[in-house]
Amino acid sequence: MTKKVTTENSGPFGPVVYENWRCALRRRAIVGPSDEFELFSDARLLGTWCPSGSPYQLIATYDRVGEAVSTPAAVLRSSFYGVPWSLPFSSGDKSTTADEYYHSGSLYDEFAALVSLLLGIRLKAASGASRRFEKQGDPLGVPVAASRILVPQSRRVGVMLPHAVGDRDIRRFPLLEALPKIEPIDASVLILAARQYQEALWVAEVEPQQAWLLLISAVEAAANRWASGTTPPVERLCTSRPRLQQILLEAGGTELLKSVAEQIAPYMGATAKFRDFLLGFLPNPPRWRGPEDCRIPWEHKYLKHAFERIYGYRSRSLHGGAAFPLPLCDPPGKLEERPSSIGKGHGRHFWSSADVPMLLHVFEFITRSALLAWWELLVPPGRDA
Repeated sequence: MTKKVTTENSGPFGPVVYENWRCALRRRAIVGPSDEFELFSDARLLGTWCPSGSPYQLIATYDRVGEAVSTPAAVLRSSFYGVPWSLPFSSGDKSTTADEYYHSGSLYDEFAALVSLLLGIRLKAASGASRRFEKQGDPLGVPVAASRILVPQSRRVGVMLPHAVGDRDIRRFPLLEALPKIEPIDASVLILAARQYQEALWVAEVEPQQAWLLLISAVEAAANRWASGTTPPVERLCTSRPRLQQILLEAGGTELLKSVAEQIAPYMGATAKFRDFLLGFLPNPPRWRGPEDCRIPWEHKYLKHAFERIYGYRSRSLHGGAAFPLPLCDPPGKLEERPSSIGKGHGRHFWSSADVPMLLHVFEFITRSALLAWWELLVPPGRDA
């Protein structure tokens, strides 16, 4: 979650997981209890992550290998050093709503989402702490009853995201350790994108239609922030709405054009921002490519049209209720990147190969790779938190 308030010494604040970390680095005293949260996954986590100066420690449970998804894969220990908006501040108009980067999660949800994105796995925190360490309390902590989370199991033949399982080493997270160094607003958008990605993986095996929408939303969140610093608002308005440009110039000249452009720039050229973000951070082809006759051309010309078509399905779904084409929601039998059969139908509905530019597991790979590359770009070299 994000608070958009200001103090005499601060600008906009970032998410809780970020601000608490920055407070810890400033060596403030712990102001609240330390908690232990269970994290659930159908991947197997290995090792312990505990960087110097971090209020967080991630410990793998080594509990199981395989499909026993009712037990935690790791434990997150967290100490609370405070957040800026818990300190005295001047909030101005108390009737003002500040929810621009709201994602409905806690500090623990934020941390789990970042690790989910880093590792490409399903990972969620329990709804409450399993152990609490109070000041002057029992050094071994007090056990707490917490609701557990079961990883959703596939109800279909085949697996939608075959690479979201397996062993993952958690001992090193350089990008995560650089989180306190990035700008607060960038941290907020990163968390927003990571939460969408986390939810997409969580439901992919049972609700692939929803997973498509969530992955696209994850890209949109990052692309909007990325594009806001690359193209001036007036230029974006003139490119995407030339008729509106003419109307504004005739009605109020360049000042009106500039004022309106700054207000509506975030909502212009959605398809182009989505497409250009993915092309701008396009990864190399994955190592696990399937049969050659089912591979997609890994080139900008093909992928440009593929991303535009995919975003078109997103718009049809959200604005008209139309579902994504059935073949887009098929699991890859042998790691196909697009369906091997052409003209697959469902009742009176039919789709050609052009309608199915890539399967979900390929888009997930591209989305995750692009978001990680963008995250890396947010980290200023050598900057202190």
